[in-house]
Amino acid sequence: MITNPTAINQCFVRLADVNILGVEDLGEGPLRVHVECVRVVQGCPQCGVIAYVKDRPEVELVDLPVYAHPTRLIWHKRRFMCPEVSCLMGSWTEEDPRIASSRLQMTDRSGRWITEQVGRCARSVSEVAKELGCDWHTVNDAVLAYGQALLEDPDRFGVVEALGLDEVAFLREAPYYRTQFSTSIVDVGRAQLLDVVPGRSGKEPTAWLQAQGHEWLSHVRYATLDLSGPYRAVFTSMLPGATQVADPFHVVKLANAKLDECRRRVQNELLGHRGRKNDPLYRVRRLLTKAEERLGDDGRNKLLGLLRAGDPAGHVATTWQAKELIRSLYDHENEALALEFITRLSQDFKNAAPPEVRSLGRTLLKWKHQIVAWHQAHVTNGPTEAMTSWMEGGPIPVMEAVLAGRAVITTPVGQVHRWVKDGENGFICATLTEFKQAIRWYQNDPELLQRQKQASNEISRAIKPLPERWVEFMTGQPLTIAEMQILKATRVNEGHCE
Repeated sequence: MITNPTAINQCFVRLADVNILGVEDLGEGPLRVHVECVRVVQGCPQCGVIAYVKDRPEVELVDLPVYAHPTRLIWHKRRFMCPEVSCLMGSWTEEDPRIASSRLQMTDRSGRWITEQVGRCARSVSEVAKELGCDWHTVNDAVLAYGQALLEDPDRFGVVEALGLDEVAFLREAPYYRTQFSTSIVDVGRAQLLDVVPGRSGKEPTAWLQAQGHEWLSHVRYATLDLSGPYRAVFTSMLPGATQVADPFHVVKLANAKLDECRRRVQNELLGHRGRKNDPLYRVRRLLTKAEERLGDDGRNKLLGLLRAGDPAGHVATTWQAKELIRSLYDHENEALALEFITRLSQDFKNAAPPEVRSLGRTLLKWKHQIVAWHQAHVTNGPTEAMTSWMEGGPIPVMEAVLAGRAVITTPVGQVHRWVKDGENGFICATLTEFKQAIRWYQNDPELLQRQKQASNEISRAIKPLPERWVEFMTGQPLTIAEMQILKATRVNEGHCE
């Protein structure tokens, strides 16, 4: 046990080679701890003559809180001066990186703690600044200074075998600025974000890959992308030995986009206006994007009946069949069979009547090797839709994922628990470690993923037939008799809630 008062203070401050001069408690303000470095003989860095102390400026540094009270470390620095008249050194101030780095307004230990809180614990800069009782810019400057060293560490993410590129809208369009995009560089195998570079062209990703060096690039076996020409050029030039894999989700998404484009074109050609609620092609728009095996007898009869009524030339029906054929490409894992299938399918599409199908055929032919590569690599972002936002008050994306029959990884926000039963149709993760573990479970146990997707399908089927149950799930409260009567009176298609 330490009983000496000076030693007790040293133990609390926990800084080596410093003397504690005193403590100021100003009540409402932060606690101010005054320290100085242990005096040593200082020689001039240029001529070696013993220097003398010119003055003692006080430098105020943000430090870690003491017993939940904001604290400032007042460092009484010594400014030295060389007594040699002919020396050009002049004066200089003592430095100790163990206390604080040069030109930063906080101690070294608080800078490291802040970087971990913002980086690893995903806390906001404003939240940490409030806890320390300092300005937002002070914390942000420290995060940038300490975080840059971590980003430049060559061993930060180790060996990467599967690399993916994807564009993200970094800043949405507003009256005073346009939408700005960024490119996320991801280790697909470990689901780890490696870096974010500005723009959605190939220039910045190419520069990033060049900076990694040939040895690092040589370990990359697979390169995943979303049918993006610029990203394909990046992988072709920088990773010529890697197998390029087109993401299955984006392949099917392209087919659905062409189907919707065909539906809107036929709608305008026949009726001369955009879709209205009583138009057959408008009423069928949701059923067209649904998987054929999930339609059921009633859904299939409804779809075919609406197509007969609103698609006399059969263009929409042909495009819908093309979309289903593309989906069937992923029903098996035989790479040679998939290549033959997509080659013949592309040729057939080029001779089809709808221009959207012909366009789709040209795209498939252009990307056939990347599309078929999935059957050999099985590397993709996966069928799991993961939501990581801690700020959303309502689970709208979660609802969409469950109703689409997806297994969900999400965070405990809003009414999420009403849609996702932890371990049944997804996982509710409170920490980043739990989130990563859930992703690994899906990667290592495909049967678990299928069971949870089936559980989401059962929830979807249970909710869709009854609109009053849909509203109850959304609001989290049971409907009153009056509300149920109003809902039934305003229902357009009774028995359907697509």
